[in-house]
Order: sequence, then structure tokens, then C-alpha cells
Amino acid sequence: MGLNLLEKTELWVNEITLKNANLTQMAGTVAKVLGLQEDKVMVVDVRPRHITFDVLEKNIPQENILGREDDLLTALGALPGVSITPDTTIHSNGILGLICAQVKNPEEVLGRISDMTQEIQAKIARRAIVFPTGFEIRQGLIEDTNTPYLKKLLEDNGYKVTVGEIIDDSPEDMLEKLSDALSRGFGLILTTGGVGAEDKDHTVEGIARLDPTAATP
Repeated sequence: MGLNLLEKTELWVNEITLKNANLTQMAGTVAKVLGLQEDKVMVVDVRPRHITFDVLEKNIPQENILGREDDLLTALGALPGVSITPDTTIHSNGILGLICAQVKNPEEVLGRISDMTQEIQAKIARRAIVFPTGFEIRQGLIEDTNTPYLKKLLEDNGYKVTVGEIIDDSPEDMLEKLSDALSRGFGLILTTGGVGAEDKDHTVEGIARLDPTAATP
């Protein structure tokens, strides 16, 4: 069974020393330990005694994550230009943090993780955010009746609803606020306008920038 990383895909290695290290090789090594294709891990940040990897897969088999810290550090330490010490550690804010778990009963832990993942996914699916859009609302030219209507409708159907900031009539602001909502774990994101034929309406353009494969009018 695969574990959903729930958008927490960064893996940090601290107290690691690099000298002319091949970052592509390092990313490929992490991918191999996690049972992924080499191009599914990339290096996104390098600092003194620190490197950050980003995993580009949303789901990883449980057995490839749990308790793999020693395997991962050993594999990295075997690479040219990479020095690992007893102080070197791995950290992640999400499911990937299970790499560091010291487990005596893996099957029991994996069962609990699976239940927790399903519970989290169910909660995310019921978290909604509604964004009012347009200068007409921002400047108080018209009353925003759509947002309170949608908020009540969703709450009546069991959603936990947040009202987002007003989105300006620009694809950049649309992209920024939608991206932020995704990163905050909302399962349903609604905008109240910006889909007209006028050149000031940019909802479709913003969504297309966020996901070029999205179905848009």
C-alpha cells in the first residue's frame, strides 16, 4: 500500500558536508533508496552542512519509507564528495519523517499510518475555501452575495469553510492565492467570478498557469 505524502514532500539532511558533490547523483541515490525512478527526486536547496531534496511522487510504498534513515545516509555517504558523520540527521515535516522512525513492530505501525492517512485525506476533502474576486468587490461597488451563499451551502453539507482574501483582477494574484490554498491543504477551492469575457477576468488563465492540464473553458 502506498502512503500519500499530503503535499509534504521535502526531505532535509542536516550536518552533511559536500565537496564537488554531484547533486544529480545524490538525488538519484535518494530516489533509489525510496524505490523511485531517479528523476522523481531533485535537489532544491544547498547550504553549508545542509541539503534539501524534493520528492516528486505523491505516493510512496510504506515499506520504502519506514525506518530507512540509516540506509539513506549510508548510500549518500558512499558517494564521491559527500561526508556523513554521526551527527548527520534527516528531517521532514510530513509522512517522509517516518524515514527516521525506530520501529519494533512495522506491521502494526503501518496499519496505524494507513488509518491516519485515510482520516487526514477525509478531513482535507471537507476543507473548503471560497475566494471573492474582482475590483468591484474590493472597492465596495457591489455587494458580495456569492461568498456568503456558497459558505452557507457548503457548511450545510458538512464542509469546514474558510473565506479567502479578495483576488485581484490579475492572473498573477489568482495564481498566488490558488497556489497558497493548495499548499494549505484545502480539498475544495472556489472562486466567485472572473470567468466572463472581459479582458479583466483572469480566473481561467490563473488556473491554466497552476495546472496546464486542467480542464478550462
